[in-house]
Amino acid sequence: MNTGLLIIAHGSPMESWRRALLDLRHQVADELRERLPDEGVKVGFMEFDGPSIAECVTAFEQAGFREVIVVPVFLTISTHMADDIPVILGLKTNSARKQKLEKEGIQIVRSDAGIRLMPAMDQSEVIPRNIVRRVKEMIQNPGQEGVVLVSHGSVQYGDQWDKLMNRITDAISSETQIDRVEYAYIGNVVDYRPEPTAEAIGRVFESRGEVIVISVFASEGEFQKEMIPKAFDFFPEKRDHIRFRGDGILPDPEFVEWIVQSYRKGTVRSDSAVQSPSPTAL
Repeated sequence: MNTGLLIIAHGSPMESWRRALLDLRHQVADELRERLPDEGVKVGFMEFDGPSIAECVTAFEQAGFREVIVVPVFLTISTHMADDIPVILGLKTNSARKQKLEKEGIQIVRSDAGIRLMPAMDQSEVIPRNIVRRVKEMIQNPGQEGVVLVSHGSVQYGDQWDKLMNRITDAISSETQIDRVEYAYIGNVVDYRPEPTAEAIGRVFESRGEVIVISVFASEGEFQKEMIPKAFDFFPEKRDHIRFRGDGILPDPEFVEWIVQSYRKGTVRSDSAVQSPSPTAL
């Protein structure tokens, strides 16, 4: 009862994205109702939206919570996960990074509460299973289709994204009749270009007549609906053979359960009340 759960996400100006995270909070709170009061589960955003991560930690302290388990809604390791989030939470000392964040208007946590940051989603099988389910829902012509996975993130952690995409590819190949899977890594949202997605689609069309495009994003938003489809314009004669729904991983009951289990693991006492995982552990 003295340990709160803080679900953190990057944040977005898109209302649909915010709504998905708030719905997730309600679902998680329902699952933990016997263990935590409703105010014991919060969602905090790094930027673009509120409440901020620091505001949530302060609210936990004011409500009498002595410890906070932080579960990140980040698909895998990134600059945010390796550097920004630990600094924001006060778990990592980096003066230059702290100054940069503060200049961007991001609040730094100043708290006496014990804070434990849990690993990102790619440490579980939730993502591969989610993608497989969504692919199965879109299959129409087995044997004639290929899949393109579209993701974005920190360029410097491309190896981690490759590993995640390869796991997803293996899951699709083993659980469906689709054996041609490509993926497009499109960088950060601000640097998005349609060409990588178009190139991946083109590679699938070399041997398949139809393409299923899946976005590997936590939530549905205008980015998928408006920006990814720009790549389809490169194939005016084959546009009808490209299928894309624009959804995200959320909502997914397994994702809710993953957060609940992460919280339970985080409450297992260790030698230190305040823990910060190394980037390789994320």
